[in-house]
Amino acid sequence: MPEIIPGIYQLPLPIPNNPLEYTNIYLVQGDDGHLLIDAGWNSEKALQSLKKQLAEIGIDFKDVSQILVTHAHFDHYGLAGRLRQLSQAKIILHYLEKNFIDTSYLNIDEFLRQTEQWLRINGV
Repeated sequence: MPEIIPGIYQLPLPIPNNPLEYTNIYLVQGDDGHLLIDAGWNSEKALQSLKKQLAEIGIDFKDVSQILVTHAHFDHYGLAGRLRQLSQAKIILHYLEKNFIDTSYLNIDEFLRQTEQWLRINGV
């Protein structure tokens, strides 16, 4: 895992059954706790990969104080809930992204219906 600049690390986490193979999240070290930018896909493989990479730089989940979710895609926020349980970290995201998660992903049937309609309208 590369240290981009001192105290900021790029952490690739696997995405199962996806041609992208992984998504990058970032760790920003701080004096009063550390910040994760994004959380990765919600899978045991991604969680164990993150645990291993953090350990390599001497950090445990409990050392993470904040998780910043950049946007509401599963590969960016999927592990946020599990990480919060392991770390007690505060999850930060824009209120429109939270609304999108609450109204779309938590009501998957409606989300799929709207997505299919949008794809048809746009000629897909």
